[in-house]
This record gives sequence, C-alpha cells and structure tokens, in this order.
Amino acid sequence: MHFLAMGPSEHPAATRRLRPLLALGAALAAALALPLVAQEPPARSVVRPVEFSTSQDDNLFSLLRSQEHIHAYEEALDEIARGEHEPAVERLHRLLQTEAGGVVPVGPGRFVGLRLAVVTALANLPAAAQAAYEELVRREAGALLADLPTLSPEQLALLADKFPAAAHGRRARFRLADQALERGDGFAAVAHYRQALDGSAIGSRDEQRAATGLHLAELLREPDAARADASQQRLGPVGDDLITALPPADGIGRRAAFGGSSGRAPMEAPAGGLASIWREDLVAPFFDQRAIGTYAMHAVGDLDGIFVNTGHEVVAIDPLRRGLAWVTPSPMRDESHNYSDSTNHDTILAAACDDELVVASLQIPDKTVNVDFQAGLRILWKIPQRRLFAFSRQTGKLLWSHYDDVDGSRTRRFRGHDTCGNPLLLGDTVYVPSHDRSGAIQFSIAAYEARTGQPKWRRLICSSQQDVNMFGNARTEFTASPLALAGGVLFGSSNLGVAYALEAATGRVRWISAYDVVRMPRATLHRQEDRPVYFANNAPVVASGVACCTPLDSQFVLGFDAEDGRTLWRLPADATAAGVDHRVLWLAGVLGDEFVLAGAGCVAVRARPQEGTEAEVRSLVRPDQQNERRDPRLPARPAVAGDRLWVPRADRLLAFDRTGELKETVRLPQYTPGNLFFVGGIAVSLRQRNCEVLADTSALLARCEEQAKTRADDPATLLRLASLRRALLPADASEGQIEAVIALYRAGLEVCVRNNLPVQHPVRAALQRELFDHAFAVARRAFTVGAQDRLELLAAARDAAPDLGDWVDVQAMLLDACSDDRARHGKELQRLAAHAPLATMPIGDGIPVPTFVLWQQALREPEPVAAVQRWQELIEQHADVALLDGRAADVAQRAIAVLMQAHGPACYQPIAARADAALAAAGEDRGKLEALAQRFPNSTAANQARLRLLDSAVRSGDLAVAGAVFAETTVRGTAAPGVLRRLMVAAEQRGNLALAAAAADRLAAYGNERSDWPDDGGATYGAMRKARAASATAAPATLAATTTLPTDDLGFVPTRDFLLPIRTHLAAGFAPPPNGAMPLYVGTGNELRALDPTGKGNDKAPLFALAYEYLDHLILCGDTLVVPDLGRVHALDARSGAPRWELPNPRARTFESLGLVDGVLQLLVQPRSGGGGNELWGVEPLSGAVLFRRAFAAEHLHPKVAGGSVLRMLFTAEGAVQVERLEPLTGLPRGTWNLAAGSLQNLLQMSPDSIAARQYPIGLCADASTLYLPIEPPGEGAPAVVAVDTAGATRWRWQGRARTTLGMLASTPTHLVVVELSERESSRMLLLDGASGTATREVDLGADATVLNWERAWLATPAPPVVAVESFVDNARRQRQLVCYGTAADGATFAVPLASEDGEVILAPQFGADFLTFATRPRRGAGGVRLYALRLADRTGLFPDGRKFRRIDLSGNRDGMAAFGPYTVLTGTQGLLLVGSAAELTSSTSPTKPPK
Repeated sequence: MHFLAMGPSEHPAATRRLRPLLALGAALAAALALPLVAQEPPARSVVRPVEFSTSQDDNLFSLLRSQEHIHAYEEALDEIARGEHEPAVERLHRLLQTEAGGVVPVGPGRFVGLRLAVVTALANLPAAAQAAYEELVRREAGALLADLPTLSPEQLALLADKFPAAAHGRRARFRLADQALERGDGFAAVAHYRQALDGSAIGSRDEQRAATGLHLAELLREPDAARADASQQRLGPVGDDLITALPPADGIGRRAAFGGSSGRAPMEAPAGGLASIWREDLVAPFFDQRAIGTYAMHAVGDLDGIFVNTGHEVVAIDPLRRGLAWVTPSPMRDESHNYSDSTNHDTILAAACDDELVVASLQIPDKTVNVDFQAGLRILWKIPQRRLFAFSRQTGKLLWSHYDDVDGSRTRRFRGHDTCGNPLLLGDTVYVPSHDRSGAIQFSIAAYEARTGQPKWRRLICSSQQDVNMFGNARTEFTASPLALAGGVLFGSSNLGVAYALEAATGRVRWISAYDVVRMPRATLHRQEDRPVYFANNAPVVASGVACCTPLDSQFVLGFDAEDGRTLWRLPADATAAGVDHRVLWLAGVLGDEFVLAGAGCVAVRARPQEGTEAEVRSLVRPDQQNERRDPRLPARPAVAGDRLWVPRADRLLAFDRTGELKETVRLPQYTPGNLFFVGGIAVSLRQRNCEVLADTSALLARCEEQAKTRADDPATLLRLASLRRALLPADASEGQIEAVIALYRAGLEVCVRNNLPVQHPVRAALQRELFDHAFAVARRAFTVGAQDRLELLAAARDAAPDLGDWVDVQAMLLDACSDDRARHGKELQRLAAHAPLATMPIGDGIPVPTFVLWQQALREPEPVAAVQRWQELIEQHADVALLDGRAADVAQRAIAVLMQAHGPACYQPIAARADAALAAAGEDRGKLEALAQRFPNSTAANQARLRLLDSAVRSGDLAVAGAVFAETTVRGTAAPGVLRRLMVAAEQRGNLALAAAAADRLAAYGNERSDWPDDGGATYGAMRKARAASATAAPATLAATTTLPTDDLGFVPTRDFLLPIRTHLAAGFAPPPNGAMPLYVGTGNELRALDPTGKGNDKAPLFALAYEYLDHLILCGDTLVVPDLGRVHALDARSGAPRWELPNPRARTFESLGLVDGVLQLLVQPRSGGGGNELWGVEPLSGAVLFRRAFAAEHLHPKVAGGSVLRMLFTAEGAVQVERLEPLTGLPRGTWNLAAGSLQNLLQMSPDSIAARQYPIGLCADASTLYLPIEPPGEGAPAVVAVDTAGATRWRWQGRARTTLGMLASTPTHLVVVELSERESSRMLLLDGASGTATREVDLGADATVLNWERAWLATPAPPVVAVESFVDNARRQRQLVCYGTAADGATFAVPLASEDGEVILAPQFGADFLTFATRPRRGAGGVRLYALRLADRTGLFPDGRKFRRIDLSGNRDGMAAFGPYTVLTGTQGLLLVGSAAELTSSTSPTKPPK
C-alpha cells in the first residue's frame, strides 16, 4: 500500500518527527500571551458530599467508593470552615496519596471523582489554609523544590502529581504543558493543561492561563475541528492567524469512526460528482438477526487505506487502486458454533488506525457451551468474547494481541480484559471499553501501550447487571458505547445506567452521572422479551462544553455538562419538532453549535439551551423530505461533511445544509444505503454484505493537479499527485506511463532533500518507500524470468530502501540469492557488517548482524583450523545469542566437535593451548574456572575446570555452580556419572531432595561403575544408591493435609481491590513450612501481596508486595518462593520477599511455567510476537541455575507435563505424529511414541492445523510406556480414550456414549479417571484400569455436571484423591447436589444434596483429613454465602449443634474459595476472610467480622 501525506498533528509520534510543527507549536506557545486568544474557563466549584441517591429505584449500578474516604473529605471541609487549617490540609493531602479511584456523591445520581474533588478543594483554600498547605509542601517536597529548569521531566511530573494544587506543583505542570506545546505534541499538552486547570484557583490568572493553553493545545491535537470552528467564526479575532499556522488540509482523513476523537469535526466534502468505482461483499458473521446489525460495521482510515472490522477479521481496502490490500486471519477460523442468538447486534464493529497500526476488537474462541433443558429451554448461552489485536497498517502482519490460543498464556494473561466496544487509538495509547463478565458486569475503561499492547491503566466505572433469563444468566454479549475524547478527557456511556468522564492520561474519574433507564422486562421461561432499544450505539459527541450521549438503555438523548456531569437537557427518542416525530437513531455530528441527530428525519439540538433544562430542538430534515418513498427499512448512518448533512437513501445521496434545504442529490443506480464515511474527497458506504467506494477520480486528480501548481515545493502535494496518478494507471500501462509516475516520486524526494527534511519525516519516508517498492518489484520480476542482472537489480532495490529494516531485509534476500557464489557472498557479508552493525537479521527470533556474519563465515569456511577459529570467536563474543538451532555457544561447541572428529584434534590445537594456559593460571579460583569452562567448552582443560568447580561447589553447597557445570556437560548429550553424582550431593546439601533423587535414579544405568566422588570411597554407584535408599526420607509435601475445620473466623482483610489467593504449589521434595509460617499470597490482578495470616486485627499490611504482569501460580520450594511471571521469572525469600535470583531476559521473551518435574522448573520460553523460536528451559528452583535450554522446531505443539516427563508433539511432513518424552533434567528425548500417518487425524476428524489450534496436547496423559489419547470427534460422535504403546499400536480403547464430551481425563498411579458430560442425559464418572482400559467403577453424576477441583492445564494434572462435581440430581434441574468421587481403586463415593436456598458451589471445595468444606452462593442473590463443613465418613455437620453450614456475609458480586495451609480463605469484593479452627492452631488471631 502506498503511504499518503498525513495530518501531522494526528499522532504524537508523527508530531515529534515533523519539523514544521515545531514552528507551529512555538507560534501557539507565543499565542498564550495574547489577550485576544484568552479563553473563558469552564464553570467549576468545590463540591460537598451528599447522601447517595438516584432518581430511579431499579437503576441497579454500583460504583467504587469508600465511605471512609468520603467522610475524611467531608471532615476536611468542615475543618476548613472551622479554621482548623493544618489538620484539614494534612487530611486532604493524604487523600491525594491514596489514589483509591473512588467517587463522591454530589447530587442525585451524580458523582465526582474523589481526587478531582480533593484537588479542587486544595486549589481553592482560604488564604490561611493555603499557607498551611504550602508549608506542608515545603516540608515534604525536599529536593523537588529546586529551580524548575534544573528538574528533569520525570521530576517535574512527580512534583506536579504529588502537589497538584500547590504553587510549585502548578508551575511544574505548566512547564511540562508549555514544553509539550512548543514541541508540537498536542496530546501531552492537552493532558498537562487539563491537570493545570484542575489545580488552579477558580477565577485566578492561572485558571485563565490553563484554559487558554488547553484551547490552543486542542487546536494542535484536532486541527479539523479547529478549521470547522474557524469557518463559523468561533475562534475569535486571531482565529485566521492560528488556522494559517496549521498544516494544510489535504484531505488526509479520519483515523476513528464517528467523526474523530471528539465527534464534532466534520468529514471532508466529496470532490466532484460521486459514482461507484469499487464494491466488495463484506460480512459481519452472526449480525443478521436484527435490522440494526445491518449497520454494525463502520469504516475508518484515509486515502492510504480504508479499514473494516467484520468482527472476525480486519479487511484493508486500497480505495484508489480499487482492491483489497490485505485481510487478517480470523481467530474464529476453527470455531463452528453459531453465535447468532447471543451476539449483541448493537455492537459497533470499527477498527482504529494511525500511520503505523490498525487496532481492532475481534471475536475469539472460548470453551463454554450452550446448556439446554430437555432440548427446548436455553439455560446458559455461549456468549461471544472479544479481545484486542494490532496489525501493521502497511502489511496486515499481527504485531500484538491479547489472545494467542484458547488456553494460551496471553489469553489467560488478559482474562477479564474482554472488550465491549471498539478501540480509540490516539497518540501512544489504545483506549477501549472492557469488562469482566464473571458474575455481574464489571465495566471498565482500559488503556494500553499502542506499540506493545501492554496495560497502562484500567479504571472500573461501575458494576451492574444486564438482561438475564430465569436462571440469572446473560442471554447476549454486553456492549458499551464507543469513546470520545475532548480536552484531555474520555467520555462514554456504560449502557448500564451511567455516563462517565475520565482523564485520558491517567484514567482518573472526573465524573459519573446516572440517567433513567428503560426498565428490564421480567424474566420468563418462554419468549422472554428484549428490552427496547431506541438508538444505535453512538459514540458521544462533545461540543460547546457539552457531551451528548444516546445510551442504549435510555429512551432519551442526553446532554451532560462536560466539566461536571450535570444533566443539561434530555430529548425523547421521538424527537418531536414542528409537530412531527423524527424518531432519531444516529448521533451524526455537529453543525455550528448544534448536535445533529438522524433517523426517520433529522433534527438539530442546541448544545447549550439558552434557559431551563428543556432541549432546544428544531427540525432539520423532515421524514418526508428524505424518505418520500416511505421506505420502511432502518436508515443507515448519515454523515456531516463540510457544512452539509449527507443522508444515504436508495439509489441516491441527499445533501442538506444546516437550514434543512436540499442542496445536492447524487444519483447512484442500484445503490443500497450504508453507513457513510467521507475522506479525502471520496465516500465509503458500508453495510452488511456491501462495501462500496464512491468517487470522482477525474475530480480528485484535477484537484490534486491544481494544488501541485501552487505548491510546487510541497513534497506532500507531489506525493499525493504521484499516488493518485499511479492508482489510476490502467492495468496495461506502458513503461513510459509508469516511469512518468516514478519521476514524480523522485521529484518529491528531491524537494525533501532541498528542504532538509529528515529521513524519518513521514512524507520523505513515503516517497522513498514508493521508489523502493518500484525497484523491488522490478528486481522480483527479474528473478521470475531469470534475468542475468537480477542480483544487481536486487542490490539497487536494497540501496533504495527507506529505512534500515528494509535494507537489511533485502540484503538477507541478496545473501540467500548468492549463497552459491562464495566470493560474492563473502563481500555481501562484509557490506552487511559495515552498513548495519546494530541491526538484527529477520531470521528466527532476530539475530544481531555481527553474530549472523560470524556464524555465516564459520559455516562457509573450508579450512578446518580457520573454521574452528571462527566458531571459537562465536563462543567468546556471542555466546548467549539465539541462532536457529539454539544458543550460539552451544551451536559452535557442537560444530567444533564435528570438525575435531572429522579432521582430528590438530585443528583445535591453537585454542587448546590457550585453554591449557588459562587452566594453569586459574588455579582454584572459581571465577576463572567458570570463565575457562564457558570460553573453551571443547577443551580437555574445560573438563578439568568443571570437575574442580564441581568439587568446590559441592563442598560449599553451591548448587548454582553445580547446576551450571551440569548444563555445560549436557550440551552434547547425557552427563557423565561423576557429574550426576556431584549434582546429587549438591542438591541434597541445598535441600532439593527431588532433584537429588532424580540424579540418583539416572545413576542406576552406571550401577557397576565406581564412583569418583571422594566421599564414596571407591564404591560403585549401585552400592551408593542402595545405601542412600536406606536413609533417604524425601517425601512430597501437600497443603491440603493441614487444613483445619472452618469453625471460626480468624481474620478479615478489608481491601479496595478484589483479592484472590494465588494458587501456590508446595513442591514435593522440599521441606514444607510449619503451619502459620507461610504467608498467604494474594493477587489484585497486577500486584502480588504476601499477607501474614497470624497478624492481629483488620489492618494487615503486606509482608511484601510486588507488581506482576500475569501470574497463574506460585511455587514454594522450602523457604524459596518461585514467581513465574509472564515476562520475568524470579525467586524470593518466601516470608520477607528478599530477592534470591532472577533469570535474565534481554530479549523480553515470555515465560510459561509448566511446574516442577524431578525438582526442576520446566519453562516454555517464547518470543512476544508468538511466532517461532520457542525453547524449553530447565531451571533449578533454589539457585536459578539453568540446567538446559532446548530449542523447539516451529512444528512442535505446546508441551504438556504428564507421567513425570515433558511431552512434545509434532506432525511430520507425511502426517505422522511423534510424541516425545523429554528428560526433565536435560530436556533430551528419552522415549517416543510414533503414530502412523493420518491416524490421529482420522480419530479426531481434524486437520493438523485444527488439532494444533485446539490445543490438543493439553489433554494428554502418559506413563513410562503408554500414551493415553483423548478422542472427541466433532458433531455427535462418541468420545473415546485410546492407549498406545511406543510403536503406535493400540493397547486398548474405551468408547463413550454418543453426544457426550470428555470433561476430564486424568491419571492415578494405576487408573484413569474419566468424566463424561452430556447436555441431554446424565453425566457419569468412570475409573478405567490403566493396563486394560476396563471400567472398574462407574457413578452417575446427574445433569449439568461441572468438575470443581480439577481443570486441564499444561502443568501436570493428575487426578485428585477426591474429585468434586456439582450437578443437578436429574434433568428436571431442580435439586442441586455435590458428588464426591474417590479416585483410589477402593475410594468412597457419595453425593451431598444441597438445599433449595443454595445456588452454585463456589470454586473450589476443600478436603481436610476427615472432613469436606465448601461454600454456596445464595440462590437468587439474597443473603450471604453458606459455608458447609461435613464429616467424610457420614456427611454429618461439624459446626456447633451438628449444623452443616453457617452463613457468612461477603458483600459484593465476586467471590472465591481456596485452602491455604491451615486456613480456608473466602474472598469477596470488600475483602478476604480467613476461617479455620482456632483450637487447632498454635498461634491465636483476632477474630473480626466483615463489614456490612
């Protein structure tokens, strides 16, 4: 795709690259001093809390607010009134530091952000109180009070954030704002002036300055809106001068749907007369059930590219070349479920783009299923999930996403980040509405780094309930309104009863305002009504200080004061004007100071009524004017373009001015109306099954030709003209015609050079890219026909590359093309090294150029001594760089070994001599010995150094060194027995008894050899093992055995954050901590906290806290806590949090923990991009020593831990399947199951791609000789379990019932546990004999069964001793029960009937030594949870008086349950409750009750 000129202030990264904007920014900064530019500040006031209330009883939202903080704020205001200034400002200042994110009720249904309220109060203190505040600032700010010019931007930001209303804080904020304005960064300037305004006193000069700066920064950020204001004389006397300073309006276009970020900037009027020039059938899957779904898709982009989000993929259209540029792969390509019934047709499908990215919310697969009663009544719907994806604008390549696989690490990392609206891409940030749909809707706005997708902030707006059925389950997906941004503030409607405004820079709440909602219909068993929806899901539009919204759950158009959220007016959806109902559907934009709404007719509503709260509405276009044919179909979205409203109708477009006069009619034969999008002189019409580009290409070209005459020295104009000419070339264009266009590109580039535009300037880069694309296309054609000059043409294309990345890419192609010409290849390698020494090659995970050059030189060196020398240089200079076959040092070590074997040790002699000298000089110095072993791994000296190191390390208990030496010796294969013996001793001394036992097991193969470890006294390894077996006491440790009866409340931890205990694996083979010594590890979603459960009182400060990216589980190895975060794996002291080790991650790869096997942590290491380059690492958990790194081929599927090994599956080219058992200590294969070509595919009735996409290996079970395959064919086939031997022969096959699925397949030492789930009949659980497949025991589980204490995972997932299943007794689904199934051959099985008041069982039930405890939610949301404690032997109650349960009030709609040491932990939105038996615990706690 070609790259046309952009509006330079539309993106801060582009802004900083454009030198002209520096002059513009300076001009705007200078304009701050002009009195004629001064802006009227918005009306502000200090607010006081009131009692919470809304105007409607059934508006059931809840907001994040702390009564404690509200009371503190109110008390501070009272203290100020009483003249108690010092405690008041101290109290307000402390509230600022809490950053709680709560709100303060200030009127019926109206709330202000707590921080904003506090900042406003501090900014408007009486003089005496202000003096006390300034004194506090001087006391606390310290070095930050130095001269502002000496402070760094980070220090200025810290000063401004911490003291926003103090003189020093305001000055710091103004300095940041002015600097941003001067450098042309409109986004940053708006954010800083917005915060400066909040921190300024009402009526002060600072307030005036901040308001003026905010206005000028908005001109810079949204120039199209500024031009619209200028055209309507709303910029004041100097408006013309300011507009002249803005970059020329070249029809660059809109990067967001619905009229840019604020919605008030008009689109660009079309050039000439429109006609259809291209049409494509685009479909949004599952949007055909309701009429509004016809208009779900909305186009975004510009003349360089139009982008359409279909909900499953992004389609890029090149409008000038009249074709598709690219289409992204769909995450749903292997999903066969029909989501039509559960798709919310009000969902807006729109991408967002800038000059580099296209970001879209796409539907992803999920594991849920529909649940029906007797095949006629839907109980539970399979509801769509959507996540963010970002693609390269030029190529469509996936750059990042919040989804990888159904149960992948990124999918789990962003659990709870499902999107419920289209994204807004502005500057370096992607903003998007998101929600967590577990229980009630937790609706948030999230901000992510645009270039990486990493979270910046996430703010909870409200919690509420959407329409549900009789069983309390949602029937469709939830959708919120799109976002708008104006004045540094994000505006939106939740569609849950509240509208909101947030600071875009920080996510802090400014205001939340409730509105009257359309009442939900009563839930019924059959034919439940939908709540009526009166509007399309419009983005708010902000104009004249008013935010106009059309919530889906309201029957009114609403106008809110953008500053404080007051409802200024509301207009019924009928929009009656001049006695005619206009029945508005779309919020189309702004004309003048009026909002334009369209539907059956069009109305204009004054943004600010002159008096009262009645909306001032006038008819703009009567229904009969725009629909004289009385077409009953729902109207498509019109567009405000220029000073006209364009309305799409069948076979034509109608253009009305702001008086309602029809100014133009464009006849379009066979045109079907779609959502209109005007950009760069063309129009795009989009609806279900029809995307149409409308343009007058001759007029476009004529306009551009005319502009080129007057702007001969403007490279952007030349770029536009050249791109238009190229796009309009005929298919059979002559070389002369093509060359004329290329000459125009060259002329534009020459202008750039004359004007000293930097190479990275977008216009210059675009011109250079067009020339590069042309040269590359010529070279590619030369290779196609085998032209003799093809290499020279490819070299010419390389030299025309617009950036270093393209240069390197083409140079890589050139190297590949001349690989048979050793001389030419050598010269090109030297050219590469000289031109791009800091670049990386596009190979594997990216190989630095110096490493690549040396590697290739070594591979092609014919002389053995020189080749060995090259490989040795690779070891010494680039050891840790990843090549295609592993670390450079490992690859080189293997290559040298091959050369020595082929040519004898003489070729290595010069290096061996260096190694011998280094050994002599090292003596017993461990550092020098380590360096020698790493530098000369192929030398005899290295072996001797390793033995010295090992002996020294073992003597001192240094497991890290022992592990490192072990790793070096296993690069080429299995470790020598002497090394294994020393590793075993070091592991025993350090406390990793599991690793010591595994090393001892490996020594069984050397039973008759004599040990060279001095302490063995020459005994054989067999004798040593026999002696050890007699004394070894290593045994697995478990948490469950210590759980005590939950009879007492032992402590409550209140929190503003929803806490969940993080699953903590107590590793086998390490000393378990005593009861009470281990902290309780909980997570907030981004922070790990260690709580002391024995601490007194409610105020349990964390023992330590640390941020994490994504944390699925923790591993406790003795007193070492291993934290396998997504991008960081490290270990801490389990109680103090003191760091112990951390794995290096220089390439920012992701880690996925597969748990401990034989005392070794197994890690899957992947590039962030998710494409290729995966590795398996083995890490000793006490020292952090990496015992092995094994590269995976691209064909390898995700590994699974089972049967004491890591299983690795791949499909061969012939379609056969290999499943390898990898050795946990070395990562090397120790056995393979081979399945014949097509056998697994036939069993599953799937292709290899589908098998991989569905994460098939996650369900595998295995032991040392047998692989157990779960088989679930599509459709209504019967599931099966197939046991195969290493040759692939079937040992046995168990066949299930038709129309069922496998809910569980897990192993015990002798059996397999199978749960067979059915939607139509009873589910069942079976115990299969592992040797024969015979069912030894079977139990009926009832209907709608759910396994509560087991789930599929990539870690080892053996069957628990007792499997807990929740179900209904029968298909009537009236009586719930909890079924407990003992998985031992003689295990007890029983069912616990639940009471009629019991709802779902909370995950997950816990088993003590002789009791069972579990909790249930209330049936219909009333009352607290019911905590049960039953004796396993007879299921009698264990609470006082033989009661089976007790009630616990955990207020809120999110809850959970877990066991932790002696405690059972219950969680709710207000805190975390520890229960247990006080009598059984050695240390007492202070029982407290959770707050009501």
